[in-house]
Amino acid sequence: MSVPRVSFITENDELFRMFGMQLEEAREGYCKLSSVVKQEYINAYGVAHGAYIFALADMAFAIASSSITDAVAVQWSLNMFRAAGPGETVHAECIILHRGKSVIVVGFNVTNEAGKVLARGQATSLPVELERFEKMQD
Repeated sequence: MSVPRVSFITENDELFRMFGMQLEEAREGYCKLSSVVKQEYINAYGVAHGAYIFALADMAFAIASSSITDAVAVQWSLNMFRAAGPGETVHAECIILHRGKSVIVVGFNVTNEAGKVLARGQATSLPVELERFEKMQD
């Protein structure tokens, strides 16, 4: 695994810090992270906002994909099954299902601290040359 790729994301991504995410495990093509549901992540119905759940899944996706190459996400599909409440620890786990020359497909699960599935989905990313984005920032 390219540890610098993972470290770059965990050290520089604002959403990772904002949601207090903790990297539990990262290896080539795999990531598991967690976060505790805080009051500010709660929706009008008193449970964790769907955007919070999606953010955890998306971050695990970014780390799993970026562990093997520079990539940009282009598609997501997420099904929600259960809610998480304030104070609950939520885990997002992502694994690469397909690694082609022009596309990477991942599967991810979001679970609560009891291991019950909160959400499940798939996402697609495209390998890119990082230099292309560096030039855009100049």
